[in-house]
Amino acid sequence: MNEFLCINDVFTTQQKQSFESLPVKGEKYTLKEEVVSLIDGKKGYVFYELPNPSHPNGQEYSFRPSRFKEALSREVSLVKEKEKEKEMVEIKS
Repeated sequence: MNEFLCINDVFTTQQKQSFESLPVKGEKYTLKEEVVSLIDGKKGYVFYELPNPSHPNGQEYSFRPSRFKEALSREVSLVKEKEKEKEMVEIKS
């Protein structure tokens, strides 16, 4: 499975209204499929963790690859450590 880290989570108001799920900078996502947008012909990524509605053309909304970088195994480990720390804080609260 290809895993990616979000490096850009800045969206326009219109984009925020179109998507149900948006990526968060520093979070890890698993690639569901790589698509070519039927709107502009550019490559996009669809992730399992970010379910979104389909565009009226039938294609699920996708994200530009420039918003992500492929996660290296060390980076994935750091993200997992961060998730564990967050869970521990939530449990203590």
